[in-house]
Amino acid sequence: MKTSNSELLAGQIKEQLDGGLSTLDDDAKRKLKAARYEALEHASSLWPRLGLPALGTALASVLLVVIVIAQWPDTDITVDMAALQSGDIEMLSTLELEEIEELDFYLWLEEQNGAV
Repeated sequence: MKTSNSELLAGQIKEQLDGGLSTLDDDAKRKLKAARYEALEHASSLWPRLGLPALGTALASVLLVVIVIAQWPDTDITVDMAALQSGDIEMLSTLELEEIEELDFYLWLEEQNGAV
């Protein structure tokens, strides 16, 4: 099995560092070992501080996308022209765009005037 250049380089670096380790005194070895354990402990404590908020943000984003897609209105609006009476077409053609947008208000206003 062939090894890549990065694996060979990593092996050479490890050999150099391990070789230099034999020349260190016991106190320096203890300090290096303590620093290594502290670094490992610190790395494992980063997950709760960084990982959980990132996971929560990702889940909230997915939930928001699902809700938006579920609530998205259908844009396919069809009008059955045969069902419209000729009077309806004439009435709609004479209305301004603003009046069409506020058609519910005008219907309510007509009901109120009829009730008086």
